[in-house]
Amino acid sequence: CRLCRRSRLPVKLTPASLRDTSSLPDAPVWVVVGAEDLARRQAMDAIAGHYLDPALAEFDHDRLEGESLDAARVLAAWQTVPLASRRRVVTVSRVEEAPAAELQKLTQAVSTPCERGCLILELRSDEGKDVKALLKAADAAGVVVTCSAAKADDARSFLKDAAARAGVRLEA
Repeated sequence: CRLCRRSRLPVKLTPASLRDTSSLPDAPVWVVVGAEDLARRQAMDAIAGHYLDPALAEFDHDRLEGESLDAARVLAAWQTVPLASRRRVVTVSRVEEAPAAELQKLTQAVSTPCERGCLILELRSDEGKDVKALLKAADAAGVVVTCSAAKADDARSFLKDAAARAGVRLEA
């Protein structure tokens, strides 16, 4: 995963860098886009973990699905004051499956972000007029993270890190 347009500084999210999110920018809107399911999920988890207090994460985290997206519900959750975390986190998976009218409402809302919440939108694809408009608004208000398929070197690094955390040494 790569790209932090809001701060104009590159943020590279890799399996190794996901453990330390202290360098991530503080943004009210994040869009995680790409065809690679694992990379998207890891990026979303890292972003949510950046804002949530682990002890009360379930109270400050709403998870919604794009196919049944109701923009008013998303906005209400996004604007709710967090109980114990820095920001209330609202994740919406598969946003591209949302009805066009709801995507348009969400795009308008993203243009004036909520400063006490963190909205994380997951997209498998950046295709379609309404999705492109949402990406443009999100890019202006926050951060767009583009996830691509892992390369062979990324897989090796991931496996070495996972083995090291488990106390196992891998040899080439």
